[in-house]
Amino acid sequence: MRQTLLRIVLLLVSLHAFGEDLLYRSNDFGMLLARIAPYQKDDSRWVLRLRRNGLDEERQLYDNGKEARRWEITWNKEHMEKVEKDFAGGVLTARRVYDAAGSLLQEEEYTAGELSKKILFTYANGRLERRRVLAGVDGRQISADVYLYAANGGLREVRRTVSPGEEIVSSSVTGTSGLSEERSSMGGSIFIERYDPYGKLVNRERRDDGVSVSIEDFEYDPGSHALASSKERLQGESGLIARRYGDAGRLSEETMTVKGAVREILTYERDEKGKVTSKTRRGPEGIEVWKYSYSDSGDLSREEYFRRGIEVKVTVHGEGKLRTEELYRDGELFLKVFYDGDTRLREEVYSNGGLQRERSYQ
Repeated sequence: MRQTLLRIVLLLVSLHAFGEDLLYRSNDFGMLLARIAPYQKDDSRWVLRLRRNGLDEERQLYDNGKEARRWEITWNKEHMEKVEKDFAGGVLTARRVYDAAGSLLQEEEYTAGELSKKILFTYANGRLERRRVLAGVDGRQISADVYLYAANGGLREVRRTVSPGEEIVSSSVTGTSGLSEERSSMGGSIFIERYDPYGKLVNRERRDDGVSVSIEDFEYDPGSHALASSKERLQGESGLIARRYGDAGRLSEETMTVKGAVREILTYERDEKGKVTSKTRRGPEGIEVWKYSYSDSGDLSREEYFRRGIEVKVTVHGEGKLRTEELYRDGELFLKVFYDGDTRLREEVYSNGGLQRERSYQ
């Protein structure tokens, strides 16, 4: 059957002209929004060029005329193996290998063009049997998943080995009423999630050493069916965390009470894409505010922290793992520290608005 489907696909592809070059109006996701003529390519910020050559395919996404991303699909001569490659800024970011039936065999992740992670998939009787994650540098195994199935063919259990002697077990059970339950265990902790017949999460529980630590119940809007609210009971602390969600089911407010008294309230503001732009905490320390800004690509670019209305810290994110932290005292800048990941590169000391001294750690 699979071979028949493959022959049909090959026949359909053969009907297309080899080297076909098409242009589309697109977006930052690379979607084919509308076919355009070559003379219209400068009318849109995002333009996708699609080129087919038999089964092989190349897609180039341009941002104001400059290549932002590229996707390549190639088949071997026997048409039994397909390879997909993703590029960003001309640098390889991901690579995937499939068999003729479309099953993913190997997935690779790249950082700065270098292999950082490799994932291998093994199948048996048409079902995923094993998944191994390897480090890209030395090929050592990071984790391994083994998938076990019930007699009816449904997934029953996933066993993950992270390190020798450390195993995480996830299992799934569906009752006659349609209510299903998923369990994950690691060490002495068990996490249980229960779903209704429509697949909505209705209850989440955590147990440590067999004792229930927290139970969270979820409620949904009857009209939109979006998540509306939840209440998490903290057993040991006699606490309760009440959460409210916006129209799109995104968290908008958290209120924590202990023994009936409000301890803190967290509120969130978001932009049109759902990203958090502001977080406010009202608690015993007074009012604290975090503000977040993002680049055009959606990455976090700036964080600001205020306590009782006074700016305390500003973090500016640069390329890759580079960032700068600015510390303020009584609203005045007194220290600026430059980092590359967790490595401190340089610090500058300020007083009365002027640089006093600097120190390099390189």
